[in-house]
Amino acid sequence: MNKDEGHLWIEREVLQEMAGDLGAHLVGCLLHLIADAEDNGEIAYETAITLLAAAPDMNERTAQKDVSRLVRAGWLVEKGRQLAIKGYGSIFIQDRRQAPPA
Repeated sequence: MNKDEGHLWIEREVLQEMAGDLGAHLVGCLLHLIADAEDNGEIAYETAITLLAAAPDMNERTAQKDVSRLVRAGWLVEKGRQLAIKGYGSIFIQDRRQAPPA
């Protein structure tokens, strides 16, 4: 997964793996964190909690639980007070502009 000029790119297989591992709610949480991550694929723990807690039907406690679940599932890696996102920046974005129309 990667971001190019603000556009999130995730390979279909990665998204399918995420959905199978996490379920819809946690995939949404992870995508929200990916969208706000730094260019190196990391996000401060406090920022992650604040972002998730601001979502409808969420609060600080549920955000902390969801971050913990993402860490246990291996999609987030704790690096001190930073969270690194698994696979972030590991895939080059395909240049679809050069492909013939489907």
